[in-house]
Amino acid sequence: MPQQNLKPKPDDAPDSVPVAADALLTEEQQRRRSFLKKAAGAGAIAAALYVVPSVASIKPQAAYAQASPTPTSTPPTTGTEGCSPGFWFAAPPADQEWVHTGYSKTNSFHTVFGLTPAQTGLSAGIELDELHPPTDTLAMHATAALLNASHPSVDYPWTATQVIDATRDAYISGTAQDKEDLKDDFDTWNNYGSDLCD
Repeated sequence: MPQQNLKPKPDDAPDSVPVAADALLTEEQQRRRSFLKKAAGAGAIAAALYVVPSVASIKPQAAYAQASPTPTSTPPTTGTEGCSPGFWFAAPPADQEWVHTGYSKTNSFHTVFGLTPAQTGLSAGIELDELHPPTDTLAMHATAALLNASHPSVDYPWTATQVIDATRDAYISGTAQDKEDLKDDFDTWNNYGSDLCD
């Protein structure tokens, strides 16, 4: 084993190490940041710094997937657009905008998000357009978030993949507070506004 070259501490070195920024956060802020990092798969996530949405067609996940979510790593961005559930679930003009997302109002919520009714508490055949008015506010806001992230004219904070992964993670392994926090984030982002819905 090679001998390590250990140098003595200089006399003028400080006795204390500076406190990391994360240590200044409250326990609740640290827990929330940890959950969002895990759910979104991003390295260093700040409150609203996420990823520019991909225009690529997003395919729904296999129906009633049983595997745990596998978040992907993507660099952060500063997307600041979003349209509300009220826009997406309204009659025209929103109907024609669903076409640009790659999703249909008749898609199954569980199929799209790769969840089971047992994991969500929602009925087995619930379709995306049946989530407004909300039977489950996280499901409603997650659906609007997915449509925003999938639409080429909306610069949403997260990609469609991140929305799906975070939603699955919240339903499968998140606490009630994790679900509420994610719903609140989606609610904020979904109400940023956009030329599409303003």
